[in-house]
Amino acid sequence: MQLQEVQNSNELLEVVKLEKELFSNYVNFWSLDSFKEIVKNKDKYIFKILKKDNKVIGYIIFLIIDADTSELHKITISKDYQGQGLSKLLFNQVADDLQLKNIFKIILEVMIDNRAAISLYNSIGFKKIGSRKNYYKIIDNLDNIISKDALVMELKL
Repeated sequence: MQLQEVQNSNELLEVVKLEKELFSNYVNFWSLDSFKEIVKNKDKYIFKILKKDNKVIGYIIFLIIDADTSELHKITISKDYQGQGLSKLLFNQVADDLQLKNIFKIILEVMIDNRAAISLYNSIGFKKIGSRKNYYKIIDNLDNIISKDALVMELKL
């Protein structure tokens, strides 16, 4: 497996395809334009993709908030590769990059009922520091929009 920055438009299209596969029920899932903007703003974001056999199977995005703090925006692994510890591997490798940039605090929001993600974040060492009411907007099977709360978590590296 290979961890790298996005090198070309085909890789970016693979990221968008993965985003749609996993998050199409979110009202505000990320578009191609959203990812292009992140690629253009390398001073504000760390955006890495995970590839296996020349195929994008995951990605991670951090926003640099200030001199020592970042926010984990996305950590995504293809359904075919979930449950293999790749999210933790991806996180740990990029967290090392953050420390080299003197960033020692990471915050994130996670949907309150996303048990797998919360378990991952707890295993890494994140602690709950708050919540956000109605943070996520999800489309259910009947095309109704449902609001869900988010946990706010923090990790000090």
